Amino acid sequence: NYKVQIVLFDEENVFDNQLGTYKVYLGYSEAGVQNELLLKDWSKDYSTYTLDISAALKEAGLNSVNGRLIFALKSADDVFSYILIQKCIFTADVNEATAKELDLISINDATKSIQYNKDPETQKFPIGYWASTGVKNVYKSEVYYCSFTYDTYQAAFDTREFTISYADLKSYAEKGYCSFNVNDITGTFQSLDDRCPIISIKETSTDRFGNPTNIVGNVSMYKYYGYKSMPKFLFGTDQYGRDMFTKAFSGLRTSLLLGLFTAAFCLLFGLFWGAISGYFGGNIDLAMERFCDILGGIPTIVVLTLCILHLGNNLFTFFLALCLTGWMGTAGRTRTQFYRFKGREYVLASRTLGASDLRLIFRHILPNALGTIVTSAVLMIPSVIYSEASIAYLNLGLQGVDSFGVLLSENQKFLAVYPYLVVFPAVIIALLMISFNLFGNGLRDALNPSLKGSE
Repeated sequence: NYKVQIVLFDEENVFDNQLGTYKVYLGYSEAGVQNELLLKDWSKDYSTYTLDISAALKEAGLNSVNGRLIFALKSADDVFSYILIQKCIFTADVNEATAKELDLISINDATKSIQYNKDPETQKFPIGYWASTGVKNVYKSEVYYCSFTYDTYQAAFDTREFTISYADLKSYAEKGYCSFNVNDITGTFQSLDDRCPIISIKETSTDRFGNPTNIVGNVSMYKYYGYKSMPKFLFGTDQYGRDMFTKAFSGLRTSLLLGLFTAAFCLLFGLFWGAISGYFGGNIDLAMERFCDILGGIPTIVVLTLCILHLGNNLFTFFLALCLTGWMGTAGRTRTQFYRFKGREYVLASRTLGASDLRLIFRHILPNALGTIVTSAVLMIPSVIYSEASIAYLNLGLQGVDSFGVLLSENQKFLAVYPYLVVFPAVIIALLMISFNLFGNGLRDALNPSLKGSE
């Protein structure tokens, strides 16, 4: 004998409301067809009443249906109407278990009923959840605005109720962190070591054979994750909770490797190209310079993009793309230095004494030109890192590895709310630039002492 008592709001002008008409029906599916079992036809009756669901089923020739109680509201003319379901209480002449289930799907508090949400573990709505295709609002509720500090680290790593597997509990016991009796885990559990993450056990779940599977208890989360103490992150954490300090220096390793290999290749090839062009001059120099002009007319970003689109976003592709045009700066400086030194008296004297071209290049001219060339080549390393960071902003950054470009690209959207995610990597790049600049000046002074102290 299933019945439902319905209490609606019976006053006008709630929310400046104009009462619309509504109907109540059971919606159910039969043989894949959606059907309606009308319980109350369109009406403006906002009084308290009881609907006999069993009688309606009997009248329709149905023994039972698996359906939902539905309120359909038709708004008043040219206005938006609300319907406030204060109470919707199901009753029946059934056993105690079924009566409790009916209590769960009943509405006793209009505001409380719309606050149900998905269970965080099962990601399912509770049985008492009332869905709505319109707007659900709270009614006669007080709203408080307050300011507080929420410690996300504390919330993530402090002690809280947590479910861990029996296998983990068993491994802690084998290490001597705790002890328990398998027949009464909850009652006999005892922590023996500070390294044990489990503080106490509330309940134990078992499989159908009675073997323990999971335990629920108070767990010190930082110990569970393997930390010796509550972790503190110097650079904060990113959107996924990963340590930015670790990620920044992991990205630094990748970016430095890319910069070092690119700078080394560009230095060697640039020296070779510039030495030939500057030493021999004439038509050879003219042809080599025109080739550099043509290649240099292609923007670096275009070369990078084409290589990435055809070869993929990997470390070798970036190395190849940056080397295709990166050597020309070194070649130009080398050519200039060779034009500067190849007419000097000591070079002419060596040539007169029969020195070969290779000896003149590598013994007399190149050592005097290395100071300026090496300084600029060292500064190529942070320049490569900047180039990789720039291309990452176009969503063409390295895939599957950490780098400064990927790091800055991922965190740029948080610049307004979490600026440290961008500021800290940017500061590291700035310090990197200064360091390589000082290192280049030191190399220049060592290779050419006559330039010591000059800028």
